[in-house]
Amino acid sequence: MFEKLKPLFIDYCDGLETFTNLRAEEVFDGGMDINVGFYLDKDDGYATARTSVKVYRSIEDISLTFSQLFGLFSRGDINELRFTQAQVIGFARKYYEWLKTDYGSVTFFLCKSRKHFLIAHTFFNASALLRLGGIVPFGDDTVYNFAKGKCRVVIPRLVKK
Repeated sequence: MFEKLKPLFIDYCDGLETFTNLRAEEVFDGGMDINVGFYLDKDDGYATARTSVKVYRSIEDISLTFSQLFGLFSRGDINELRFTQAQVIGFARKYYEWLKTDYGSVTFFLCKSRKHFLIAHTFFNASALLRLGGIVPFGDDTVYNFAKGKCRVVIPRLVKK
């Protein structure tokens, strides 16, 4: 269903940047969907070390809920797959040009705000500008259709137990 792309890194984050306190044009020059702040807590940030990540891309058309999608990469604890808002921002800032190379793709990140898991996604709009799409609750039972090669999932590289 997915192929692993090259390993990447998210640099140290101080945790001060969140989607709600970031000026959208600093990283997301295509803007942010209006509901971005709806599910998020303003003080969700905390410092994180440099983080190795894996990026996977769909190799076939698939239809899954977000729980099913991220469940493919989980070892049972979904907490292991989450990023802070600052890490998503850091990834988008660092890999802006790399994200742009695959026009039409949507890149998904699992985040957590308060006690709720959320899905953040980025994509390039018709003007070739990076947009932070809407924030979707993780437990949403909606089945999404992901086209071959157009769905990317970013997860932290997990340490083998």
